[in-house]
Amino acid sequence: RKRRMGENPIQIRSRNSLRKALISLMEEKPFDKISISDIAVRAELSRQTFYTNFDTKEEILEHFLREIFNQCSRNMKFDSSKLMEFLRGYFGFWETYAPFLRLLLENNLSYLFLRQSRAYYQEVIVRPRSNYTDGRVIPYIQSYAAGVTYELLITWIRNNRDLNLNEISEVAYGLLTGSFIRGDFKINNSTRGDMNG
Repeated sequence: RKRRMGENPIQIRSRNSLRKALISLMEEKPFDKISISDIAVRAELSRQTFYTNFDTKEEILEHFLREIFNQCSRNMKFDSSKLMEFLRGYFGFWETYAPFLRLLLENNLSYLFLRQSRAYYQEVIVRPRSNYTDGRVIPYIQSYAAGVTYELLITWIRNNRDLNLNEISEVAYGLLTGSFIRGDFKINNSTRGDMNG
């Protein structure tokens, strides 16, 4: 069942406490070993408060991801003429959430990220172009944009961000613009070693 998330201060505080409790528990043990009672106890809330706000522990993570993607959407506007700038902003934004993304990966929960990523690209790329794009191709565009950036981001996190911010952005740019397929892709050597972007 879908519940409407209330916005009163007590509910917001409860949801934040439950999220923090779940994430701190995930740092200690596998997600599938964490019970609703564990979360409620860590958050110093009742099980009833948990069920007032969420149906499942996955829903806590989905809610948090939705909030993060909403923030990402507010911070960055997609402009196809500034694709590299957008990609640097996107990867830089998510780099700040690397520890959380790693927890999702370690617990086989990255599908929750992908689900929210599809909704994000629906809003920032697909919806603004729906008037002049054949409606039949919209799901493919959305899947492509979400899939490419998701796989690159997850691989980057899994590999301990072994490429710097400019390099991962260049890889994404090369894939999205076709230069990798054409064979004219290479990482700009001037960005090597620049770990701060």
